Amino acid sequence: MQATVKSFYSSFGISYQDISFLKQFTRGVYFRFFLGFISTIVLATTEVIGASLIKTIFDQGEIQTTTNVAVVISIAIILFFTLRSFIQYISEYCLAWVCTRIKTNIRQSLFQKIATPFNPNKLVAYQHDLNTNILFGAENIGTAITTACSVLLKDGISVILLFAYMLYLSPLLFSLFILVLPALGYLQSVNNAKLRGRHSLLQSVLAGVSSAIEELCKGQIVLQVYKATRVSFQGLSGMNEKALSLESKLNNIRAMTNAAIQLLFSIPVALTFYIYLLPGLISHGTFMAFAFCITRTTQPVKSLAKANADIQKALASLDQLRKCFDAMHFKDSTREHFDKKLEGLEIRDLSLYTPKNKQLIIKNINLKILNNQKIAILGSSGAGKSSLIHAILGLANHENGSILFNQVPIEKIQHDDFHELFSYVGQDPLIFQGTIAENITLGADECNHDKMLEAAIAANADEFIQNLSNGYDTEISQNDKHLSGGQLQRINIARAIYKDAPIFLLDEMTSALDKNNEKIILHNLKKILRDKIAIIITHRPELIDLADQVYKIVDKEITLEK
Repeated sequence: MQATVKSFYSSFGISYQDISFLKQFTRGVYFRFFLGFISTIVLATTEVIGASLIKTIFDQGEIQTTTNVAVVISIAIILFFTLRSFIQYISEYCLAWVCTRIKTNIRQSLFQKIATPFNPNKLVAYQHDLNTNILFGAENIGTAITTACSVLLKDGISVILLFAYMLYLSPLLFSLFILVLPALGYLQSVNNAKLRGRHSLLQSVLAGVSSAIEELCKGQIVLQVYKATRVSFQGLSGMNEKALSLESKLNNIRAMTNAAIQLLFSIPVALTFYIYLLPGLISHGTFMAFAFCITRTTQPVKSLAKANADIQKALASLDQLRKCFDAMHFKDSTREHFDKKLEGLEIRDLSLYTPKNKQLIIKNINLKILNNQKIAILGSSGAGKSSLIHAILGLANHENGSILFNQVPIEKIQHDDFHELFSYVGQDPLIFQGTIAENITLGADECNHDKMLEAAIAANADEFIQNLSNGYDTEISQNDKHLSGGQLQRINIARAIYKDAPIFLLDEMTSALDKNNEKIILHNLKKILRDKIAIIITHRPELIDLADQVYKIVDKEITLEK
C-alpha cells in the first residue's frame, strides 16, 4: 500500500520528503479533510450511478409511462440532484477550508521562524525569497493543495470509478483506453521537471523584482541626483522580459500537454465507434453508457493535467520555502542556562570571514574585557569593527577561535540567557512599527513608566517626545517622516539604557547626533556605564574618552593603542 502511495506521489514529481515537510502544516485539518474526502467519494459514485441508469434505459428500449410514473421520476431526479448538490457543497467547503488552513499554517510558521532567534547572516541569500514566500509561496502551495483536493480527489476518484465501470461494461473497449495511459504517464513525467524548473526560475526572478523595487523606493533621492533612474528602469525591464519569457515557456508546455492529451484520447474514441458500428459486438445500451463515461472522463483528465501544472508551481515554492526554513533552522536544546553574574568576556585567537566568499576580515583577535571595563575600537571603514560586534552578539560564524563569557563558550549559552547580557545601539537607528513607548521598552514583558522616563531623559529624548501630540503613545515606524534621524537615534539610545544590560555595545551610536545632543548623552552615559562593560566603535574623540583602553584595527589585526 505504501509503495502504491509513493508511486502516486512520484507520478506528479512529489517526493516523500515533500510530503513529510508539508505534514508540519496540517495541524487541525484532519476532521474536515476526512469529511470532505468521504463526501468526494460519494459525489464521484453518483457519476457511475448515472452511467448505469443510461445503460438500463437504452437496453430496455422505449419505456411505457403514465402521468404518475412521470411525476415520480421527476421528483426522484430533483431529490437526486438536491442530495448531490448538498454533498458537493460539503465536499468543496471542507476541502477549501483545509487548504485555507494550511496556507495560514505556512505563514504562521514563517512568522514564528522569524520571531525565533536565528543567525540573520545565514538568511542574506534568502531574504527576498522569504518575502516572496510569505506573499506568494504560501498562496501557490495553498492553491495547489486546493487543486489537489478538488481535482485529484474528486476527479481522480471519479475517473477511477468510471474506469472500473467501463471495464465492467466492456473489457474490449476499456482495453483501448488503457493502451494510451503509458503515453500519458510518460508525457506527464517529461513535463514535470520542466514545469518545476521554470517555476523555480520564475520565482527567483520575482524575488529579484521585489528587491529591485525596494532599492528603487529607498534610493529615489540618490537615483535622481545622479540621474540614474534609467538604470533602475532598465534593470526592472530586463527582469520583466525574463519573467515574460519564462511564463511564455510555461504556457507553451501547458498548451502542448492539453493538445497531446486530446490527440491521445481521440484514438481509443475512434476505435470505440468503429467497434460499435460492427454488428453484434456490443449492445446499444452498453455503447451509450460507455460514451457517457468517456465524456465524463475527458474533462477530469484535462483537469488532472492542469492540476499537475499547479502542483509543479507549488513544488517550486516548496523548494524555496524549505531553503528559508533551513536557513533559519535553530537548535537551543543542547545549550546551557547562563544565570551567573557576568565577570567578563574573552576573545581568543578569533578570525572572521565574509559569509559568502570566505574572505578574511580580521585575524587573531585576542581581547580580555573584565567587568566595569570600557574599550574603544578604532579603524577605517570596512576594517571589521562592526563584524567584531556581530561576532560578540553571536551573529557572525567563526571557523576558528572562541568567544567566552565567564569562561563559557558562546556556542554553549542558550540564546534567551545570552541576549540578556547586551544593550545595543547601531549606527543606523532601528525603529519598529508601534508607539515610542513600545520602541523604548522593546522586549520587556511590561512597561516600567518611571524607568522609561529616566532612560528617555538620559538619551535627551524626553523633551521632543513630550512635545509630540500623543507623547510616548505616538505611533512611529522605520520609515517615519515626522522625526529626524537624530531623534530616532535617541530613541534607540533610550532603548539600550532602559534595558540596562551588563554589556553595552555601541556601534557609531552618535553618528546621527549634533554636538549638543552628543555632549548631553555622553555626560549621562558616563554614570550609566560606571559598572558596565562597554565596547565602543567610533571615530569621535568624545566617545573615545569614555574608554579605559583603545584598540585599533590595522591590516586585519587588532592592536592596543592606549
